[in-house]
Amino acid sequence: MIDVKIGDGKLALKESKVAVHYSGWLYDENGKENKGELFDTSFDLGEPLVFSLGQKQVIKGWDEGIPGRSEERRVGKECRSRWWRDH
Repeated sequence: MIDVKIGDGKLALKESKVAVHYSGWLYDENGKENKGELFDTSFDLGEPLVFSLGQKQVIKGWDEGIPGRSEERRVGKECRSRWWRDH
């Protein structure tokens, strides 16, 4: 994961319950920041996705990449097919 904004809140630990806002974009090598079409976002729902880390409730990239991150941190993550296929 790439830090976009460093947070200063509590750290998310393995098996912590977290609330995450996200946007999923298709990869486009010619798009701005390699973003193509937006395919999913929690912002349209008006509330974050809430889940427990390490419980295989979300893609592997989140289970492995979110622990150790602080509240209010914004990150970017390119999830290749192996990340979402493994769960």
